[in-house]
Amino acid sequence: LTNELLTRNPADARAMGDKAIALSRMDRAAEARDVALDAVRLAPENHRLHLILLQVQRETKTPREDLIAYGTEQAQKHPGDPRFELVAGLAFAMADDLEQAKGWMRQAASRP
Repeated sequence: LTNELLTRNPADARAMGDKAIALSRMDRAAEARDVALDAVRLAPENHRLHLILLQVQRETKTPREDLIAYGTEQAQKHPGDPRFELVAGLAFAMADDLEQAKGWMRQAASRP
């Protein structure tokens, strides 16, 4: 279905995110990462796509420092936005820095 949607509209970032998830579930993490990166480039304000990208980056063994840098960068690009604080929190959690992850998650949860 996502391939059909992308045939009709190759710039459908949401469909690209769904395709990245499907590729990941088929153990095609490197392809999933590339599709997720393209989706994020098309819709940088869509936090869901950033969460998908982090997941596939973890599957492709992206170094923990890079995960942390990515999450922190997204939170800095969107100051005060709890959706991107969640992105940062997930990045820290995936990098096994649970104290920082909790801090970001609490901060996100405290916002409307």
